[in-house]
Amino acid sequence: MHRTLIPLIFAVTGTLSAASDDRGARCDAALAKLKANHPEQFEKLDTDHDGAVNADELHAALERREASFKQHHPDLFAAVDGDGDGNLSKDEVVAARQARAERMKTEHPKAFDRVDRNDDGKVGAGEAARARRHRQTHAQARGPKGGD
Repeated sequence: MHRTLIPLIFAVTGTLSAASDDRGARCDAALAKLKANHPEQFEKLDTDHDGAVNADELHAALERREASFKQHHPDLFAAVDGDGDGNLSKDEVVAARQARAERMKTEHPKAFDRVDRNDDGKVGAGEAARARRHRQTHAQARGPKGGD
């Protein structure tokens, strides 16, 4: 579930500076896309099976994802949890995403330039999602790791 939930999280957190209505519209669009492209993942989010994901269901899914992340990647979680309170705030998630983009810009400038489609020196949520889809498509084309 985490591979399809992460773009949804960025759809929600990646628009923090946008107006509330715009953020809601983006979240609705991300949920509609999830429902269309990954119905089994949407069903996991829609715990009351009413065909929609409400704020409580999304919040619960984000908490499950955070708990799983904390359990499986404790060092990385601690690094992202800037205030050390044991929880990831929207600001901490956004800051981690921005820090990753800055590292990419410094350590892999050619790759950064390919991802930064509008040449503004930043990787926005849409650009990151496009790069992620591109990597996933190429990974699927290569097939499973280790042969087979």
